[in-house]
Amino acid sequence: MFFKKYGIHIALIIACSFIILVPYLKDEPDPEKVNRATVAAMDFLQLIDADDYETARKEGATLLKEREALLGWIEKLAGVRRDLGPVIERKQIEVSYSTSALDGPEGEYVMLTYTSQFQKRIAVHETVIVMLDKNRGWRVAGYFFK
Repeated sequence: MFFKKYGIHIALIIACSFIILVPYLKDEPDPEKVNRATVAAMDFLQLIDADDYETARKEGATLLKEREALLGWIEKLAGVRRDLGPVIERKQIEVSYSTSALDGPEGEYVMLTYTSQFQKRIAVHETVIVMLDKNRGWRVAGYFFK
């Protein structure tokens, strides 16, 4: 129901995010940085899969916390994830690295894209943007899906 009502909005937000971020995420990634970012992304996704949205946000990058109010974050994810059901399978299909992002501070960013299968929807693309957060290591700065 939530997906039907807000699906076009979510798709437009994701499309705009890709248009903004993709040109900045073309540098070659360092394997060690990608590995650390991938671990951070998977830890984050495990929290999301367990419906622990508050902890996922808390463990995220400072940028994520500044841009996503806690209540809105929980409501948005809970509604969409309820419509998707539990995750069945997730495969990483793309990795990009950059030292800049539009509307974000200069720094190091790794964008990881997954193709995922959920109980109620077979093909979902999830994108996790991980950044090197000051004094906290690699942390998730954004999470999008379509």
